[in-house]
Amino acid sequence: MKPKSLVASVAAACAAASLGGCYVVPVEPHPVYVPAHARSGPVITAAPAPVPAPIQVRLYPVNEMASKTGPLSAVVIDNANGHGTFQLHYAGEFMTGEATRLRVGQGVANAAGSGGTFVKCIYTVTANNRGVGNCNFSNGAHYQLHFGS
Repeated sequence: MKPKSLVASVAAACAAASLGGCYVVPVEPHPVYVPAHARSGPVITAAPAPVPAPIQVRLYPVNEMASKTGPLSAVVIDNANGHGTFQLHYAGEFMTGEATRLRVGQGVANAAGSGGTFVKCIYTVTANNRGVGNCNFSNGAHYQLHFGS
């Protein structure tokens, strides 16, 4: 063996021996992709977000003021979390607001229009997305509310 080769071999052997009990840690780690089939353990995925569902609402007049306008239709866009939007047309005015379940089986819906008219409805859920209630408008009109099919 040539002297230069011997020196290089000894230097390499000494370097290897000195690293025997050490770990090399990169300063800037790079993510390593592990294919799904090579992973072990449970795979955790996020639950899909609830899809907002429209619920048709029917309002029937129960006093003289309400009978002047007649039956109404409204819609609640249920966000599947006990809260949603409440929309209807009343006497030529578009009204929008919120519907919220207050506790199991009961809720409230409010809406207002740009002309100053407002409504408050109290309802009871009798089955999945089905129920009844009462609505009182700011002009004194009273309606009975039914929703669901």
